[in-house]
Amino acid sequence: MIGYTRNTPPIPSGGAAGQVLAKTTADDYATEWIDPPAGGEFDARAAIMATAPDGDAVAYSTDTLQAYLHTADQWLESSAIFTSRSGPADIGAFQSSSLTGYGPDYVTDKQLSNVAIGSNADKIEGGIRTLIDERTGERIAQYYLNGAWQTALTGVTLRVNRVNPSIETLDFEPWAISVTNGNSVTTDPSGVPMVQNFKIDMGAFSAPLVIDGGSF
Repeated sequence: MIGYTRNTPPIPSGGAAGQVLAKTTADDYATEWIDPPAGGEFDARAAIMATAPDGDAVAYSTDTLQAYLHTADQWLESSAIFTSRSGPADIGAFQSSSLTGYGPDYVTDKQLSNVAIGSNADKIEGGIRTLIDERTGERIAQYYLNGAWQTALTGVTLRVNRVNPSIETLDFEPWAISVTNGNSVTTDPSGVPMVQNFKIDMGAFSAPLVIDGGSF
């Protein structure tokens, strides 16, 4: 009878219950005992940040309701907040609207801070944009309404009341000009409106506006 013996590869000593063997290098038999890779961790944010997984990992914060991805020795935080959904489906055109106010083509019920409106080439009703006016070289604001880009009037405030609606120019306060007759509220020393019929005279005193009905 001829006996055969098998050379069993060496297995690292030690290890703990539940640990598994993992390769340490590409060399044969280069292994070590490690904890099994986690499929995901649910814990408070502070507890997640205090861990240092060996490799890639995912986690979910139970107090901030955010997802985390561990890679390249650092935790990456998702800006999305998870919201629980319960009860029947939404009643309306969209049966799966986002409870956080974000969707593929919309943002709703949010406050925007420290943002700037830039250019916009899409001709969509309700669109807004800012651009440089080629004629004046100044930046203007526009909104797309009724099939065309409309330029917003800036530097003025419309004051409306039942007696005398007026437009006040912010750059020349306290000027206020009536939209009904074009006269300013401010008068010269003689009591004549300094602006009459949307026109202003040169000089210290404004000439009274004379309405000439002609002759018959």
